[in-house]
Amino acid sequence: IRLWSVRGSNPAANPIVLTVGTNVVSAFAFSSNNQWLAAATYGMVRLWNLSNQAAMTFASFPEPKGAVSKLEFSRDGRWLLASSFERIGVCDLENNGKTNLQFLPLISSDAAASFSPDSRWIALGSMHDTAYLWKLSDFDMTNRPFAFKGNGAPMNLLQFSPKGKFLAV
Repeated sequence: IRLWSVRGSNPAANPIVLTVGTNVVSAFAFSSNNQWLAAATYGMVRLWNLSNQAAMTFASFPEPKGAVSKLEFSRDGRWLLASSFERIGVCDLENNGKTNLQFLPLISSDAAASFSPDSRWIALGSMHDTAYLWKLSDFDMTNRPFAFKGNGAPMNLLQFSPKGKFLAV
């Protein structure tokens, strides 16, 4: 991965090189405060602290469909979402330096996931007639999410309103 600063007089000069190995990068995401860069390769998610370019490999997506297709930081930069064809995982980056990805249950392929604008919630939709909502302040896989039943159609498209008051599914 090469990063160029586009704020200097010569944006093409002196890129920062971040090593990901030999796999192709399938997704990128910057945190809104520019502290973190996340990159996904087949079966792996890596995270760089951009202030010192220190890298951490913290998530492994199991075979056979481990290609991560989406990375998203919560607006406050605390949470990272990673999704592949069959799995969605969430990581708390302020968890005492333990960057473990927790895989979310109840999810089918073609699921949708998004953080609320205020970083209080994570919503997940699925191809099944249900969407789920977890409160991030007490996020734990043992806590049951709020479940929203639909009208029999897939609920794999969702969006929070800009101020986080509503969730459309």
